[in-house]
Amino acid sequence: RLIRHGMRWPLIIFWGVLLALVQSSAVQHVSVERAAPDMLLLLCLYVALYARRADVFAGVWFVGLMHDVYSQNPLGLQSLVYMLLALGVCLIRAEIFREHMLTRMAICALACVLVGGLGVGVAWAPHPSLSLRTAASTMASAMAYTTLVCPVVVALFH
Repeated sequence: RLIRHGMRWPLIIFWGVLLALVQSSAVQHVSVERAAPDMLLLLCLYVALYARRADVFAGVWFVGLMHDVYSQNPLGLQSLVYMLLALGVCLIRAEIFREHMLTRMAICALACVLVGGLGVGVAWAPHPSLSLRTAASTMASAMAYTTLVCPVVVALFH
């Protein structure tokens, strides 16, 4: 288990780097119509759901930084988005049953909408000629894909 009596930083670093490499290389080969699961988002959600509040933001910031380093996004953008996501999850995690698979999948779907929506906005703002319909369709497909693999990936973290 990644988080038991505190954050296990070597394992978080290992999973962060490994999933960033997988996200930037191997996941593209299993994509469906240009939609691929966001593995780093799943690690971010796991940290936000199970880490102590004192460790959540540092862990999520590191995961976001790994996403920024291995993608073409501006540095710090994904870290900020993941930290906002973690703030929301931390606010509701006392009220939810986080051990249930459907709860994790629902939070994952909402997180994908937030992260994907901001990603579409950032990609569309400098290039308004891009098709929002295509971007939204790809975002919806990626949300479904990420939500479906969520139980398997979170089980690996346990």
